[in-house]
Amino acid sequence: MARRKAVPIASHNVCLSTIPVPQEADHGAIGLKLVGSLSSLQQSDLAKDAHWRDLLSLTGTFRAFHSSSNIIVAWAKLSKQHGAPGFQIQPNSTQIDGNVIRAGFTFRTSLPRNRPASCSGFINITLDEQREWKIWVLSTMIEQVESWPDPDILKSNNWAPRMLKTDRESALAVAKKRGEQRIAELDKVDFDCVVVGAGMSGLCILGRLAVLGVSAIGIERNAIVGQNTHAPLLPLGSRMGETDKAPR
Repeated sequence: MARRKAVPIASHNVCLSTIPVPQEADHGAIGLKLVGSLSSLQQSDLAKDAHWRDLLSLTGTFRAFHSSSNIIVAWAKLSKQHGAPGFQIQPNSTQIDGNVIRAGFTFRTSLPRNRPASCSGFINITLDEQREWKIWVLSTMIEQVESWPDPDILKSNNWAPRMLKTDRESALAVAKKRGEQRIAELDKVDFDCVVVGAGMSGLCILGRLAVLGVSAIGIERNAIVGQNTHAPLLPLGSRMGETDKAPR
């Protein structure tokens, strides 16, 4: 298989901050000011080559925006749709990290016909050539859909204590029986979500959906879930099914 062509770093339209943060800079006040500007963000608050990465909080998907001109258009539209969410700086989150000041914040979103959600994010602040503080990196992400269970707390199942007391063979037998019962029920069950691929990412998503109470099913093309992880020496670019099966 031919190796992919190398892409020089210099060809990317990205540059790192090279101006150090002055020792006398009040990073707490700077972070507080620019987090406060998010509610009515202006293009002048952003560095020209700013980046914004959103994880489901405002865009409803995984999106990235580059340059102050692109970010400000999307930010103005989406923040208006969500009712101009109030942004609050996270206590003790502001710190100097290399040539940037990093500050965390929280906010809430709400759309008509959608459940409100608690969200978080952070900004990296840097000095521009005019020695003015600008938002260089902006990151936002959803944390918790209100009125839904906490996705980071797994509720105990009634069968879990009994399962822990059984030996491995009995546990596997119980799991097999439940799997067979589950397969028999598939034709008469509607699912809210289908997860394609039962690798590490797919299994994590299925676990979080289960905690949230969302009915979901995972689809995996390999013989066992997570099978690709058992074959670390596959040729670069190949997939399971193209080579010998991984050892069980």
